[in-house]
Amino acid sequence: MAESVIEAQIKFKAKEWVDEYGEDFLIELIDVYLKDTPNRVMRLRQALDGGDSEAFVREAHTLKSSSASVGAMGLSKGLNLSRCAAMAASLPSRLPSDRSKRRAG
Repeated sequence: MAESVIEAQIKFKAKEWVDEYGEDFLIELIDVYLKDTPNRVMRLRQALDGGDSEAFVREAHTLKSSSASVGAMGLSKGLNLSRCAAMAASLPSRLPSDRSKRRAG
């Protein structure tokens, strides 16, 4: 399978970080991601189980971004889809209540 442009950019960025900050920086970045991710997934699950769409969107966004930063693009894309679905599902509750009255009247 051909390497995607995004994957190539991540590899290039990782090389830049190693060149500028050293290999230890990249190792630490990945280590922090691996340590932080289980807690983020747990909070994501708690938000889902509790019906807290705002917390779900926030956690999905954070995990999406950090996953993309370390090259986990499949996970990042899945989280983005989940985040968008949660935002769309919660949209009716975010609309002003008088808006529905205007349509009825």
